[in-house]
Amino acid sequence: MSRFTSKLTFASLDSHRYSVQSAVASLANWQYGQAIQASGTWRIAMSSSANEVEQDSQPTVATIREAQSGSGSAFGKLVELYQPCIGIQMRRFTRDSRACEELTHDVFVEAYFSIRSFRFDAPFVHWLRRIAVRVGYRYWKAEKRDTRIVSAEESNSPEFAPVLIDHSTSASEAADYVHWLLSQLTPPDRLILTVIYLDGCSIKEAAFRCGWTVTGTKLRLFRARKKMIAIIERYEP
Repeated sequence: MSRFTSKLTFASLDSHRYSVQSAVASLANWQYGQAIQASGTWRIAMSSSANEVEQDSQPTVATIREAQSGSGSAFGKLVELYQPCIGIQMRRFTRDSRACEELTHDVFVEAYFSIRSFRFDAPFVHWLRRIAVRVGYRYWKAEKRDTRIVSAEESNSPEFAPVLIDHSTSASEAADYVHWLLSQLTPPDRLILTVIYLDGCSIKEAAFRCGWTVTGTKLRLFRARKKMIAIIERYEP
């Protein structure tokens, strides 16, 4: 499995038993377990990615301008360039591969119809990531409406049960548990924890991606952390 560079500090699963209480401590200290790092489902191109640049190169700017003028081939080049990092980002919103592909497609469809609104005041990938957040957020809202969330008490499935994650726990099993924890939250709470803890965004970056004010983002994060901790402690064995 390929590795990536992250600006977050990850706790080691090999050195100690990663209990639910440990998860609370990690969350409070802006950390997540190695299970998230190891799982391809949660992998994302961070700020070290080649696509995460302070400004677009001149050839890229020229391609964007051509696409804004209606060139389908130019937009195709942009899709080819940015589809990998956007595809990875959309894994944040679903563990279903087919749904992830559809969400990635939706991001570029929306980008195609709104590309003339891009003003070159930020890197193009930042603009795309903001669209990706909107697309993923709508997906979560629809999922909440259409899917009955099964509580831990109602299910006998191990992936829904409170667990003690240690070195014997597979990355997939641990990631299943984290995914379940996040799914118990409302879409706004889930989104802010995702962009802060999994994407490693700063408050300012998170506010930009989500379309919120910095003050509102801080408040959402504070409330979402409290709710997440309450859920973890509720099912602590």
